[in-house]
Amino acid sequence: MITKTELINSLESLPENPTYDQVNDHIVFVEKVQKGLEDSEKDILVQNKK
Repeated sequence: MITKTELINSLESLPENPTYDQVNDHIVFVEKVQKGLEDSEKDILVQNKK
């Protein structure tokens, strides 16, 4: 799980006056990246089926 400090620091990459949607999209993106990193550390892999 990402800490509040890490999330706040990651928001620095957004424009000075971001929209609600930009902030929300950024938080969702950061959360998914963090989940992927945690899963990778635990050797949890998801295979895409075609």
